[in-house]
Amino acid sequence: KNKSLPVPLAQRGLARTSERMQEKILQLASNGEDQRASRYSSLVLAKRQLKNTHAR
Repeated sequence: KNKSLPVPLAQRGLARTSERMQEKILQLASNGEDQRASRYSSLVLAKRQLKNTHAR
């Protein structure tokens, strides 16, 4: 049981960091500073939606 604990914690940490990255990218995209950022953010959001559908 103890061995299974670190895995979800690590996944949560990665999820948090990815969310922070997405926020930064979305901020860049909204500012219009970088066109790549807007493209990347749209891709990330699309992937996120796919992941959510799989989770359900």
